[in-house]
Amino acid sequence: MTMVPHQPICEVTFPQSCEISASNNITQDSGDTLHSRESITLHQQLDRRVTFAEQLAQSPPVGPIVLMNVISIPDGADYDSFLDTWRQSGDILKKQPGYISTQLHRSLDGHFLVNYAVWETNEDLKKGLELAEFKDILATLPDGTVFKPTVMRKIAVAGSCVA
Repeated sequence: MTMVPHQPICEVTFPQSCEISASNNITQDSGDTLHSRESITLHQQLDRRVTFAEQLAQSPPVGPIVLMNVISIPDGADYDSFLDTWRQSGDILKKQPGYISTQLHRSLDGHFLVNYAVWETNEDLKKGLELAEFKDILATLPDGTVFKPTVMRKIAVAGSCVA
């Protein structure tokens, strides 16, 4: 993967641009990865058929929904600092209309985390992610942090689980 010259590809609005940074200095490589000028990987598509931004923008809104976000923290990063930043960002989102719950999971080998957050609708999640205060906190994450978010809905499988 090679870096593209440092040309902004989008505005600050997160859901329309898939940008998570509070800054406007994001570049895109030939794939689905967005980078800042400091080479911080911010967002990778988990589903290649539909972007995270398209999931957030689906109209009419759908819900309840689950944000499943696979997060990789770079080797050598301060794990406790990451958790503090995650807590601060969660404190902001918890106050937003449509927020229901969140749970952070860590892999047994410690190489990645999964944020499982429940919202009333995709529109509510989108509005929460657009908050400047939320973006400002995310900008303090360790260099090289990778997010792979997707929006999901529970399904029922006869004899196994209910929606």
